[in-house]
Amino acid sequence: MSSQRRAGWSLLLTPILALLLDACESAYSLPPTACDDYCHATLRGNCADDAPADCVRDCENTDGSTARDRCAEAWRARDDCWLRADSSSFACQDNHSKVPDI
Repeated sequence: MSSQRRAGWSLLLTPILALLLDACESAYSLPPTACDDYCHATLRGNCADDAPADCVRDCENTDGSTARDRCAEAWRARDDCWLRADSSSFACQDNHSKVPDI
């Protein structure tokens, strides 16, 4: 391949590669779901087996999605209550965060 041809390909591919890399480094574009908020509020014991992605997946796969939708305001109020609680209120039980009685 001639050097002119390589330079042409380089000029063509560089902007495309830059766009792709920029897209990979951008912030997560979807807003948090009710399950994201729930897991953020409850996984506060800093336990070895706390896994936010697993928490969100399990939350979203439960049969409670209808209740979450119908009672969204109460769901948010409960999460806000847990978020206001001191982090020291949360403990580990079997390496998972245990939600305190508040």
